[in-house]
Amino acid sequence: MIGGYYRFYPGDYFRDTQGLTMLEHGAYNLLLHNYYAAGGKLETEKPRLYGMCHAKTPEDMAAVDYIINKYFKQKNQTLKNNRADQEIS
Repeated sequence: MIGGYYRFYPGDYFRDTQGLTMLEHGAYNLLLHNYYAAGGKLETEKPRLYGMCHAKTPEDMAAVDYIINKYFKQKNQTLKNNRADQEIS
Protein backbone atom coordinates (compact mmCIF):
# COMPACT_ATOMS: atom_id res chain seq x y z
CA MET A 1 0.00 0.00 0.00
CA ILE A 2 1.26 3.43 -0.88
CA GLY A 3 0.68 6.19 1.66
CA GLY A 4 -2.45 4.67 3.14
CA TYR A 5 -4.42 4.37 -0.09
CA TYR A 6 -4.61 2.34 -3.25
CA ARG A 7 -5.80 3.15 -6.74
CA PHE A 8 -9.22 1.91 -7.72
CA TYR A 9 -10.37 1.74 -11.32
CA PRO A 10 -14.16 1.38 -11.38
CA GLY A 11 -14.31 0.49 -15.08
CA ASP A 12 -11.77 -2.30 -14.69
CA TYR A 13 -13.41 -3.53 -11.50
CA PHE A 14 -16.89 -3.67 -13.00
CA ARG A 15 -15.61 -5.30 -16.19
CA ASP A 16 -13.90 -8.04 -14.17
CA THR A 17 -16.70 -8.58 -11.64
CA GLN A 18 -19.84 -8.64 -13.76
CA GLY A 19 -22.22 -11.24 -12.47
CA LEU A 20 -21.17 -11.06 -8.82
CA THR A 21 -23.90 -10.79 -6.24
CA MET A 22 -23.98 -7.94 -3.75
CA LEU A 23 -22.66 -10.34 -1.11
CA GLU A 24 -19.79 -11.42 -3.36
CA HIS A 25 -18.89 -7.79 -4.13
CA GLY A 26 -18.73 -7.14 -0.39
CA ALA A 27 -16.49 -10.14 0.20
CA TYR A 28 -14.18 -9.18 -2.66
CA ASN A 29 -13.84 -5.59 -1.52
CA LEU A 30 -13.14 -6.56 2.09
CA LEU A 31 -10.54 -9.09 0.96
CA LEU A 32 -8.91 -6.50 -1.30
CA HIS A 33 -8.84 -3.89 1.48
CA ASN A 34 -7.12 -6.39 3.76
CA TYR A 35 -4.79 -7.48 0.97
CA TYR A 36 -3.57 -3.95 0.31
CA ALA A 37 -3.30 -3.16 4.03
CA ALA A 38 -1.13 -6.26 4.49
CA GLY A 39 1.17 -5.32 1.62
CA GLY A 40 -0.05 -7.97 -0.76
CA LYS A 41 -0.56 -11.01 1.43
CA LEU A 42 -3.55 -12.84 2.79
CA GLU A 43 -3.42 -15.90 4.96
CA THR A 44 -5.01 -19.06 3.65
CA GLU A 45 -6.81 -20.01 6.87
CA LYS A 46 -10.53 -19.93 6.17
CA PRO A 47 -11.61 -18.84 9.68
CA ARG A 48 -9.35 -15.77 9.45
CA LEU A 49 -10.60 -14.94 5.96
CA TYR A 50 -14.20 -15.30 7.09
CA GLY A 51 -13.42 -13.03 10.03
CA MET A 52 -11.95 -10.35 7.72
CA CYS A 53 -15.21 -10.38 5.79
CA HIS A 54 -17.48 -10.64 8.84
CA ALA A 55 -18.84 -13.84 7.30
CA LYS A 56 -21.14 -15.48 9.81
CA THR A 57 -23.74 -17.39 7.81
CA PRO A 58 -23.22 -20.27 5.39
CA GLU A 59 -24.17 -17.88 2.56
CA ASP A 60 -21.54 -15.36 3.69
CA MET A 61 -18.88 -18.07 3.86
CA ALA A 62 -19.86 -19.41 0.44
CA ALA A 63 -19.42 -15.90 -1.02
CA VAL A 64 -15.93 -15.62 0.52
CA ASP A 65 -15.01 -19.07 -0.79
CA TYR A 66 -16.23 -18.18 -4.27
CA ILE A 67 -14.21 -14.95 -4.37
CA ILE A 68 -11.08 -16.65 -3.08
CA ASN A 69 -11.35 -19.35 -5.74
CA LYS A 70 -12.13 -16.91 -8.55
CA TYR A 71 -9.77 -13.99 -7.86
CA PHE A 72 -6.93 -15.30 -5.71
CA LYS A 73 -4.26 -17.96 -6.16
CA GLN A 74 -2.43 -19.74 -3.37
CA LYS A 75 1.34 -19.25 -3.36
CA ASN A 76 3.77 -19.99 -0.52
CA GLN A 77 1.05 -20.33 2.13
CA THR A 78 -0.55 -16.98 1.16
CA LEU A 79 -3.22 -15.85 -1.24
CA LYS A 80 -2.14 -13.61 -4.11
CA ASN A 81 -4.13 -11.36 -6.46
CA ASN A 82 -2.34 -10.51 -9.70
CA ARG A 83 -4.05 -7.18 -10.37
CA ALA A 84 -3.54 -5.93 -6.83
CA ASP A 85 0.10 -7.00 -7.00
CA GLN A 86 0.54 -4.89 -10.15
CA GLU A 87 -0.87 -1.87 -8.32
CA ILE A 88 1.31 -2.48 -5.26
CA SER A 89 4.49 -2.63 -7.33
